[in-house]
Amino acid sequence: VLTAGTLVKTGGDQDALLERGETWTYTVNDVLVPVGAVGDTHINTATVIASDGSTTPASDTDTATVTYTANPSVVNVTASDALITDADVGLGTFTVTVDFDEAMTTNGSADPALVFAPTVVGTLSFVSDSWTDADTYVAAYTVTDGNVDHDSVTIDVTGAKDAGGNAQQDYTAAAEFSIDTVNPTVTDVTANDLVLTDANTGVGTFSLAVTFSEAMNTAATPVLTFAPAVASTVSLTGGVWSAGDTIYTATYDVADANVVAAGVTVDVTGAQDAGGNAQQDYTAAAEFS
Repeated sequence: VLTAGTLVKTGGDQDALLERGETWTYTVNDVLVPVGAVGDTHINTATVIASDGSTTPASDTDTATVTYTANPSVVNVTASDALITDADVGLGTFTVTVDFDEAMTTNGSADPALVFAPTVVGTLSFVSDSWTDADTYVAAYTVTDGNVDHDSVTIDVTGAKDAGGNAQQDYTAAAEFSIDTVNPTVTDVTANDLVLTDANTGVGTFSLAVTFSEAMNTAATPVLTFAPAVASTVSLTGGVWSAGDTIYTATYDVADANVVAAGVTVDVTGAQDAGGNAQQDYTAAAEFS
């Protein structure tokens, strides 16, 4: 069994440091991975060669003190949702998971701080955190509808330490998610004819173009409601999106129902933006007669 001496690593996963005037080299036969704490002691079965070339049997056992000085690094940051919308509003509905490259201090004394840019204080509020294993940290947040639109929110990670107390390496913040809790609005409703007469009778002769404040979800078709009811005169035949999905045009057949209706208002409901946020309430206005 070796006495104290300087062992210089030539193989395996460990560095060992003992005090002696001679230089020794060793090859680890039984690989023991250190837990990362400075001063941890491990038993290594090794073949050791002294500076004079003499060797010890491969079965010899030596107690070496591991000197662990590697700084941990962040290997991955994952947001639970790439796009926060109104549908995510709720308690603890958003999480950020940070993976490190080694075992970390998990007793709460060196938990990482997550910093968002731009600031998201009106949308995200911290609820809780936990270590799901020795190198994985998860923070949970409550989502509030802050009526904001932020693309490419970055997350910086600072302040974590490994199990040996070594501070994490600097992490370069990267964009991890976006926020869109702005509800779309109807900015304009335009009829292709302000007065329907016998001359308009026919297939697809009347249309209403509804303009929205942003790109919309084309699978959520707006509902156009007339007051007074004009079902005997106009009947919907279909609708199309245009202008980057910001304009919805509904087309109608016109029948001669022998009616007079002045100041027909058009209400618009049921539309959603591309992120799934419901449109804001629209105040119906008179569009045709």
